[in-house]
Amino acid sequence: MAQIFAKYKNYRGISKGFRALLGKADMDQNVQFSLKQIGGFKFQHYNPDKYMEGISIPNILNEHKLKLFLNMDVNEITPTYKNRKEVELYYDFCKFMFYTFLAPCDVIKLEYRNISKRNTLTLRRKKTCKLVEIPIHPSVSALIDKYKNKSNSKYIFPVLSRESAKEYKTKDYLSIRFRENLNKWLKALGNDLELDFNLHAYVFRHTAISTAVNGGLPLAYVAIMAGVNPETIHRYYYHGNTADNIDMFRRIFTDAAGV
Repeated sequence: MAQIFAKYKNYRGISKGFRALLGKADMDQNVQFSLKQIGGFKFQHYNPDKYMEGISIPNILNEHKLKLFLNMDVNEITPTYKNRKEVELYYDFCKFMFYTFLAPCDVIKLEYRNISKRNTLTLRRKKTCKLVEIPIHPSVSALIDKYKNKSNSKYIFPVLSRESAKEYKTKDYLSIRFRENLNKWLKALGNDLELDFNLHAYVFRHTAISTAVNGGLPLAYVAIMAGVNPETIHRYYYHGNTADNIDMFRRIFTDAAGV
């Protein structure tokens, strides 16, 4: 049970409470449990990464599908959606995720104050609290300008506002509702793109990381921008067996031999 519990990444944050619960169970005469059953197991010495080997590579858009998406006519995609302004917002939001490596929750809460004088986006990612700094691509700059006058909100995208947030007692209600509607739209878009997997918001973050690494950017630099460990990027996003890399390998070692 202890090993099953500890294999998840957030085990350190809740292991103390779980260990205390086990201690109470050990002292309760009505519970058939003893701490001796977990032996010398220590949560603080446990490495959950050993469970990562079997996890599949995240879904990404291949080169052809990515170009198709980035050059779509927003007036023609997902024709079943009658609210074209809504479709335009969803489409721009996804493009923004691709060019910034950010997750949906990060983009939703991105503020104008996160734009630095160095023309970068600086923020702490919500999921990991890691500080990231991302160069602002011209496409991102254009989207920022496009939505600058859409509302009086401090947020770059017009999803949240202080006024509308007060209407709901549930924390992050607007953010959750937007992500749900976004993923519903993306599922429809994925069908139009004839993808062999369900398109969802995180695909654009995954595609951005894969595009950057396999395009030649150093893993360490991509890791800083994406707010993840270089080992994670190397394991899941670097396509080391692609045809281009195989050809490069042969060329480099042939040149080294002077043949």
